[in-house]
Amino acid sequence: MATTNLVVDYLVIGIGSLVWVFPALVALSGTQWLCSAVKAGAAGAVLVAGVVYVLGICISRIADDVTGRWNDRMRDEVFGTSGGQPYHWQLNFVVAKSESGSEYLSYRRSIVRISRACALHFGLGALAWAIAGCLPARGVSLLPGAVCAAACGGACWVMTKAWKVVLKGYFHSVKDIYEHLSQTE
Repeated sequence: MATTNLVVDYLVIGIGSLVWVFPALVALSGTQWLCSAVKAGAAGAVLVAGVVYVLGICISRIADDVTGRWNDRMRDEVFGTSGGQPYHWQLNFVVAKSESGSEYLSYRRSIVRISRACALHFGLGALAWAIAGCLPARGVSLLPGAVCAAACGGACWVMTKAWKVVLKGYFHSVKDIYEHLSQTE
């Protein structure tokens, strides 16, 4: 089940990349590629799904690397840096002792992964739309680049805030489930 969730997460994250991939491709090459993709039919859909999946994996990894320091700082705020059982020990204990606790944490981790990647998508989207708005149109009229860039910038800010709240909640869930399970042992 966790593997299926991860595949879906990567597909969702990859689809989210359209926020910045679409304006970049249109600005660089026009819309000829879009017409070719539509004409390709099912074979094109399979190829696009594969590209989206791989892009989802890459973006998830990049987003994890970019947010690593914040992640560690929030983890240390919840678990402390000395005394008590460390985060990974508590997480492994929950996974080993409670299938339902493990599934719940997997669900929460999925939300963390997607919100973190969406924040990155919208940040890249703001940049891509700003650049696309400055380049001469190649036979296609995009929405005003500045408007889309501002909208993506705002969405990036909102998703970054959401990611922080969800991540802190995830860490608190690990701690709470661990404390409950260790008291029943």
